Amino acid sequence: MSQESKRKYEFMVGADEAPDFFEKLAEGMRQGCLAMGDVELALDGFRSLSLSLKQEEGGYKARIKLKYEQPQHAPECECPPCQAAERYGIDEGGRPKYKYLKKRMKSDFKAIYQTLLGGSLPGGQIMERFIEDSRVMCTYPGMGEEFYTRYLEIVDAFAVAVEQGDLEAARTRQQALYDSMKECHDRYK
Repeated sequence: MSQESKRKYEFMVGADEAPDFFEKLAEGMRQGCLAMGDVELALDGFRSLSLSLKQEEGGYKARIKLKYEQPQHAPECECPPCQAAERYGIDEGGRPKYKYLKKRMKSDFKAIYQTLLGGSLPGGQIMERFIEDSRVMCTYPGMGEEFYTRYLEIVDAFAVAVEQGDLEAARTRQQALYDSMKECHDRYK
């Protein structure tokens, strides 16, 4: 039996940069790795890759989805799927390793904060991933279980505020998320 790991990446590509992007992608396929800003995508060992470009103001919104299959091999296995899973922090249960999950959540939370600060509501993949990651985070034992119930209530209220298009309520809930996170981190970090 094998586990599957999924990774999604979104970024903007300028209209005049699109041809160079495809060349960079082709070279990344040859090399087994593609660097996109601060993110390094492992292109070796993937089971499927999908790419979409949607035209937006100023260029294209690019989305790359990768699926890796994680075979049940020995911990020291060096096959491409195992290496990709190790690189992207997948544990034995198919969940992201806690450290990797927290790093991604920190980045997403910062992007959500910046979007709200700019007077817009966050949406799309970043919201979906942050909410999903929040739920996954609250399944790890020994990492602040006494905060999980309240945190998930705030996450749900935040999601509702964003869904309803209520910018002020979303800002209030985002601040409550930050306060809850800070309280937990003060105790467990």
